[in-house]
Amino acid sequence: MANQGRVRIAGLGVYVPETRLTNEQLEQGMPWLGTSSQWIREHTGIWERHVAAKDENACDLGYKAAVEALELARMAPEDIDLVLLATNTSSYVYPAGAARIQDAFGKDDQGRLRMRKAGALDLQQGCASWIGALGLATAMIRGGQFQNVLCVGADVASRMVDWTSRDSILLGDAGCACVVTGDESRDSFGMPAIEILGHFMRTDPG
Repeated sequence: MANQGRVRIAGLGVYVPETRLTNEQLEQGMPWLGTSSQWIREHTGIWERHVAAKDENACDLGYKAAVEALELARMAPEDIDLVLLATNTSSYVYPAGAARIQDAFGKDDQGRLRMRKAGALDLQQGCASWIGALGLATAMIRGGQFQNVLCVGADVASRMVDWTSRDSILLGDAGCACVVTGDESRDSFGMPAIEILGHFMRTDPG
């Protein structure tokens, strides 16, 4: 049965790696980029970017953000019906990175997967992947198939950029997550509700 009620965000989470790459480090360590710390700051507003450790991947960053999102939403892994991972830098073809995040929440004292009732899938849509995940989650909740969807966005962009190109100054590594819900009985982590009113998508493949 379709849900015609409100769809909103009940919890937010963010994780950034510890290692930082500052504009000054780029200027001094990569002179071939032909740019300066001041130019980067004035033209992009970026002062520094975070870089994942060698043993960290997008799923790791996303999982840590997801833990915070669930805590702020006051939900348990058992409450989640679907996990969506929006990423362009997955380390795996299969299983889906979303399934790895689902698995990372572990098992209960009876040996059952804690997020056992959830489906899991990845979404790749370039820079719009996160917005696409929110739109997909909203549509699925309004369609009545799910009630609580964990949307995770994570990328380790530092491993995909061309460090000989000036464009490399723009990207860093991070994870974010939120719980999208149609359950109006839940509060919004002590803040005004963030309601998803609608979603629009058009793609120009050129």
